Amino acid sequence: PARSERLGDRMAQITPTNNRPPQPTEPVTGRKRKQVNSTLPPEPVAVTLEGDALNGAAPVEAASTGLDAAKALELAKDAYESSTDYVDDNFRKKWETNLRYFDNRHAADSKYYKDAYKHRHKHFRPKSRSIARRMEALVANAFFSHEKLLTVEPINPNDPMSAATGEMIGSLMEYRLRKTIPWFLTLVGAMQDAVKTGVCVSYNYWCYRTKPGFETVQVPYIDEATGQPALDPATGQPMMFEQQVPAQVVAEDQPKIELFPVEYLRISPNARWDRPIETSPYVGRMVPMTVLDVKRRMSNADQSGRKWKQLDDAEIKAKGSFKESTDSTRQARLGTRQDPTEDHTEVSGYEIVWPIEWFIEHGDERYVFWTLGTDCLLSDPEPLADVYLHNRVPITMGYCV
Repeated sequence: PARSERLGDRMAQITPTNNRPPQPTEPVTGRKRKQVNSTLPPEPVAVTLEGDALNGAAPVEAASTGLDAAKALELAKDAYESSTDYVDDNFRKKWETNLRYFDNRHAADSKYYKDAYKHRHKHFRPKSRSIARRMEALVANAFFSHEKLLTVEPINPNDPMSAATGEMIGSLMEYRLRKTIPWFLTLVGAMQDAVKTGVCVSYNYWCYRTKPGFETVQVPYIDEATGQPALDPATGQPMMFEQQVPAQVVAEDQPKIELFPVEYLRISPNARWDRPIETSPYVGRMVPMTVLDVKRRMSNADQSGRKWKQLDDAEIKAKGSFKESTDSTRQARLGTRQDPTEDHTEVSGYEIVWPIEWFIEHGDERYVFWTLGTDCLLSDPEPLADVYLHNRVPITMGYCV
């Protein structure tokens, strides 16, 4: 006990000068050290070491984590080539075979197309189409056999606010699925795609589009003698009249779910099977557009004021008609029909080109940008949260087992 009391007295006489233990490079003496602000600067700053400053060396600037245009185009091109090679080696042949089976045709490498079977019958029993039709009927019966398309229930039914919120959300969803979204065609079409190729893919977004027009505004009468608004003798308020003025009017403002073929999607081969879109470091969506649509995106800004980079018609056709636009899987899907995405029109401005919307991770951020083919950048890279406010890739992939 006496030894403990003496040790406690000695420790009480020591005044701590620093909350952290001494570092190996610091002396244990009580020499005062320069105070260092531990708050990091919000922007990249020039950092100069003392030795470099004495030697006259230039300051070292902190590296920026943003994605510049040149790096974005390089990543997009590499991602497209890598994912396309993987699809060609592992999935394309099976997709084309399944599509031909659904169209009541033999596989491309079938023996019935050889010369030895030239005069043999080529009857095909359409089992694949029969199975697909049966699955579509089951899906339609499961989703559309009730009076309501869906039921929304609150988490806490005893809370009046939660119950009212659930009823309101259910009414809005019911209206959208019946009036603005072709839910039956979307659901059955997704099931058919999943049966044929194993997966179905959709692009889900809110379509907001404006066009030049006129809007009605209230304008006061101007007294020619005074140049001031004329007042109503009865109320003392300015006398108003309606006038049409030029303005951007809303042409479309509604949610959309658009199915697109799986061969138009590009993802990483290392993505997880159960969450391929969320776990892929890059996602590309090929969108066939006319030259007129591309020029419209260059001249008309979206709701956030974004426009595509300006290109002339010759550049759009040259960059957008890259060789990979001729897809064998798409031709197998069409069968003997002519490919509508090929250049069959004689009307200038309606030729088909291939913009690609990319969602690519770089550093700690996922960026969004558009390319025309793989050699031309249509928009600068922006963080995903700035373009899509929910900060999620607006693509959904389902599968059939």
